[in-house]
Amino acid sequence: GRVPEDFAWLVSAAANTKHAVNLAGSDLLAEAADLATIVLGDEIEPFLTWNAEFQCTRDGRMDGVIGWFDCKLIDDVRMTNSPAADDALERPQAFLPLEAPVSVAAGETVAVTVMARHRDNILGWIVELPQSGQRFAQTTFNGLFLDSQTLTRAHPDRTAELNERGEACKLILAYCDGSRTVAEVQALVQQKYPNLFPTAFATEYFVTAVLAENTGK
Repeated sequence: GRVPEDFAWLVSAAANTKHAVNLAGSDLLAEAADLATIVLGDEIEPFLTWNAEFQCTRDGRMDGVIGWFDCKLIDDVRMTNSPAADDALERPQAFLPLEAPVSVAAGETVAVTVMARHRDNILGWIVELPQSGQRFAQTTFNGLFLDSQTLTRAHPDRTAELNERGEACKLILAYCDGSRTVAEVQALVQQKYPNLFPTAFATEYFVTAVLAENTGK
């Protein structure tokens, strides 16, 4: 049915949001394409972009694109949440919607670009259909809005108690005495709290972000 005008803004927010879905192989309109291989534990660039091109294998309505993983654990031991796999894990795939669904035909080409600023938890995706000239460009940045949990935390009657992130910020700022450099604070935090984050790079990045936002004039 038609979305009431007062709630029309939710359509845009939903279209710029990554959704968790559980699709089956019969829901797919094209064969899968590999975007990238990521080695866990390796440091990666702060901005990533991938391109893929698909050929539709049947007629249908395209609502968006989905992504999943195929992970090699050791030797020939693997796990995946692919909707096309018979032994898939019961774990949702990531669905990136279009602003509006479009009709596609068998053999039609769909070009997709996916971008990620993983440190900021921001995704962007561009979907192009050369045959019809249609193009969709969306990002999770445009889908951000305050959820009920955020509003609850902001309530004036709530008792303010530091969570784990708050405790981490507190210990970082405690080293800011007006004489230490960012690098020196990073080194102190890394030395005293080596397990604050999974990697030294993640700790350094968090310290940099906290200091960038809370120090200086």
